[in-house]
Amino acid sequence: MLTIEIKLNGNLIGGAQVRNVSQLADISDYEVTAVEQAAPWIGPETNMHETFKIERHFRQQSVWALVKKVADKAFDLREKGLGL
Repeated sequence: MLTIEIKLNGNLIGGAQVRNVSQLADISDYEVTAVEQAAPWIGPETNMHETFKIERHFRQQSVWALVKKVADKAFDLREKGLGL
């Protein structure tokens, strides 16, 4: 499992748990649970808790490629949830 933590001044404000659901195949699928705490002083006034999939990720890439896909999808869901 890949754990992503987002901290601001040492305080955890968001993150994700990323689980491979395809037995570590070269082209893998992942289930992601992403969360973000309300942080009105920097933006969001509500919490976020979303579960989604990342499909057909090429595992031989840098781990940052997977982190980027997770961040992009979580961002899109967060913006949609805020009505932006």
